[in-house]
Amino acid sequence: VAVFIKEKFTLDIFDRDKNRLTYPSIYGIDDSKKKAADMVSGAISAIKIFKERGAPLKTLAEYVIKRKK
Repeated sequence: VAVFIKEKFTLDIFDRDKNRLTYPSIYGIDDSKKKAADMVSGAISAIKIFKERGAPLKTLAEYVIKRKK
């Protein structure tokens, strides 16, 4: 599978340090951020059933979007 991926895509879209594909390298930064925001929104909706006990999970999900690196 890795050989197929490397033949299908140029090395420009690989994380050069770790030689792996990344979301931003394939879909671009803007689309990657939108996908992440959609996933976090879904996660936050899913944990609403836990009410106050889900607060740490919500905080963690929000951190994923806000972090810079």
